Amino acid sequence: MSNILMADEEIIKGSFPWIIISSSKIILLVVGLFIFPSNELTLACIYLFSTSLHFLFLLIFIVPYKITKPNKYLISKYFKYTYPLSFSAIAVLISGNIGIILIKIWLSSEAVAFYYAGDHLSVFRTIIPNVISLVMVSIFSKNLKEKNLEKNEKYIKNLTKYFGILWSAIIFLSFLYSDELIIIFLGEIYGPSIFVFNILILAQIIVINDIAVLTDLNARGLTKLFSTIKIIGEIYNIFLTIYFIAPFGLNLGINGVALSILFKNLTYNPIIRLYLWKKYKYQFNFEVFLYLIAALIIIIISPLYTSQFDLIKLFYVIPLLILIDIALYIGILYLFRVLKKEDFKIILSILNIKNIIRVFREELSLKNNNSERSNDSGI
Repeated sequence: MSNILMADEEIIKGSFPWIIISSSKIILLVVGLFIFPSNELTLACIYLFSTSLHFLFLLIFIVPYKITKPNKYLISKYFKYTYPLSFSAIAVLISGNIGIILIKIWLSSEAVAFYYAGDHLSVFRTIIPNVISLVMVSIFSKNLKEKNLEKNEKYIKNLTKYFGILWSAIIFLSFLYSDELIIIFLGEIYGPSIFVFNILILAQIIVINDIAVLTDLNARGLTKLFSTIKIIGEIYNIFLTIYFIAPFGLNLGINGVALSILFKNLTYNPIIRLYLWKKYKYQFNFEVFLYLIAALIIIIISPLYTSQFDLIKLFYVIPLLILIDIALYIGILYLFRVLKKEDFKIILSILNIKNIIRVFREELSLKNNNSERSNDSGI
């Protein structure tokens, strides 16, 4: 159901349930573990409730669509395209959860809670790529069908640029304020989650640079190549996780799980990008290093004015400090000539509140032009 909405470019409808399930998990986790016993049954119930919300929203949004009976041609075409992706999905599922299982085996239930908190507070690191990928695979496919390869190249370049700028900002904000925010919302007991959160955010900068490229591979129908890349990467990550956390390995505890992900991204992803550059001419956005330098400058100079405040007690000052940090960051990027005047126009148009509200209302309505068009043709 989510893929149908995304393919019709109803971005908010497709991503809204995803945001609901992710945010509800975090809220229910924090609230539920204070009210109910901290055990596996509580966690399972939290998952069940948030997943049910996700399904309910998708069911409501899909009502206007007419789902027709598939024929043999469509079924065979669907399985030819998706069966490689099913194997990569299994690999991602195992790799994504192996760390929590090993923490339980070699450490404790409390350690699982600390890692889980850091991992799920940074859950938006996976939501953003997943939502964008679903939207862009449809757009890329349409351009390929129309033999408009130049348009896809432009999209890949722009997506990589704006992703890099956005994520570098998230990195420095994470490093500057994650301690205070996690302690304020979860309490000092969740101090061990801070390092996990920061490392997972940092590790994502490399993946962010690859989102548009891997999405274009899917749009080209190269799902076997895409799945092979994912499966090898996830198997590599599983071995790294074991080595980083095992008593007979580096024995780094919950930090080892996060560090294994960072190490995997630093070593595996550049090799894949080099291969894709040679084979398919996908360029790498080297400007990302300028974004990271700008982020590092903010991390260095920010304590000059943030150290004057006790941010735990004066937590209401944090939004103002964040605005100052972002303004300085944008100024540095402008001096680096990474951001230009046309970029500011694009950003301002994206952040136009009236347009956002209008699009939000239109898409969250149960019936709109896209849905009616889909009804006419059938899906």
